[in-house]
Parts: sequence; C-alpha cells; structure tokens
Amino acid sequence: MTVAGWQGVSALTGDPRELTIYQVMVASFQNDSTGAPGYRAMWGPDNAMKNGNLRGVINSLDHIKDLGANALWMTPIFDSSTASGGEKLQATGYFTNNFFEIDPHFGTEADLRELVDEAHKRGIYVILDGVFGHHGGVTEPSPSGYALDVTVT
Repeated sequence: MTVAGWQGVSALTGDPRELTIYQVMVASFQNDSTGAPGYRAMWGPDNAMKNGNLRGVINSLDHIKDLGANALWMTPIFDSSTASGGEKLQATGYFTNNFFEIDPHFGTEADLRELVDEAHKRGIYVILDGVFGHHGGVTEPSPSGYALDVTVT
C-alpha cells in the first residue's frame, strides 16, 4: 500500500515538522509469543490485551509505515522490572531501575537492535522516550561507573 504524500526518511531535510509520529505504549501494544512475556497487570480493563513486547512492535512496522508514519515514538523500554510501586507502574516504563538495560518483559538488546534496523529499512526513525528526572530505585551504576546520588539534604 502506498500512502499519498509519503516521504521516506532519506527525503527529509531535518526539519522535525516533517515527521509523522506514531506513538506506541509498548506494554499495551502487540505481543508476539516468540518474544518476551510482557506485563499482565496494567491500567485499563482487566480483559484488555496488555502483554506487548518489542517483537510485537517489529511485526507491526509495515502497518505503521502504511499509515504514513516516518517516526516511531516508544514509551520507555528501560528496565523497570523491580521498580517499587508494583507491576502497573513497572509496565509504564516511567519508573526505571536500570537505564542501561532493556526491561526483560519487553525483550532484549538484540530485539531493540533488530527493531531499529528494521524500522530504518522502512524509512522510520525510532525515538525512545525516557524520563530521567524520576526513577524507580536505580541501584546500578552506568557502564562508566557513574551512580545516582539520591541523598536529600
């Protein structure tokens, strides 16, 4: 399917107004049973699908492109699996406990690499959302050894 007015990423000039952004809340998007398990407890109706993973996003890239999007904005996929506050908050990704790992409920670093590569093949930018002003109990230092100082004086 071809969308009228579609411009691939290579045709863009760098002006962000040229982006047509498709936003995905990974935890409540598509699940692929060959991927990570996803989260079960989330906000919304108890009988609604909630176990989205990166493999499900990969499988949806053609559909996203067919809609005319040339950018994919994903809610945080950083590891929130042990953040305080329970699974509903962990599933949002906004209460990260390790900014340098992919949440195992969503997938692996290899899954993310594949998602980015496949998106780029289709002319789609990938934007990772992250909120660095709050977290869910970061305990691991960065790969460079830097750690958060959460001491309040």
